[in-house]
Amino acid sequence: MNKSRNVLAIILITIGLIMLLSRYVYLPDGFNGLIVGAGFLAGYLISGNDYVDRKSGLLTAGSIIVALAMHNILNEIIYMGIFQGVMVCLFVGIAFFSIHFISSGKTEKSGVYVQSWALRSGVISFIIGGIIFVMTMLNWSVTAAFINNIWPVGLIIAGLVIILNNYKKEK
Repeated sequence: MNKSRNVLAIILITIGLIMLLSRYVYLPDGFNGLIVGAGFLAGYLISGNDYVDRKSGLLTAGSIIVALAMHNILNEIIYMGIFQGVMVCLFVGIAFFSIHFISSGKTEKSGVYVQSWALRSGVISFIIGGIIFVMTMLNWSVTAAFINNIWPVGLIIAGLVIILNNYKKEK
C-alpha cells in the first residue's frame, strides 16, 4: 500500500468535502480551516506507523491551520477587538506545543525523538503574545516607538552572535 498516495487521497477528499459542504450549508469562517487542518492531521496519522516514519510537515500544517481556524471561530463568537493579535499568538503557541507533544515520544528505532524546535517556537509565540499584550495595555504608540528603535539593535546583536559562533566553530 502506497502511503504517500493515501495522504494525497485524504487531502483531496478534504478539499472536496469543503467545496461540497460550502455550496449547501453555511459554514462559519473558521470551519473550512478545521476541515482542512483535520485532513492534514489525518494524512499525518496514516503517513507512517511510527513517530519517525510519519511526515511531520503534515502535523505542522494541520496543527497550525486548526489553531488559526479555532481562533477565527472564537472571534465570531466573542469579538476580541484589540486583543486579537494576542489571541493569534496564543493559538499558534498552543499549536506548536501540540506539535511538540504529539511528535515526541519513545520509538524503537531512535530512542527518544523530540521536536524541540516546536517547543521553542511555542515559547517564542507566547512571548510575542505577551509583548503585544503589554503594548496594547500601555500606550501603543509610546511602546511601538521604543520597539521600533530597539528592533534594529536586536538584529545587529543576533547577526554578531551568529558570526562569532561560526568563527568559534572554525577554530
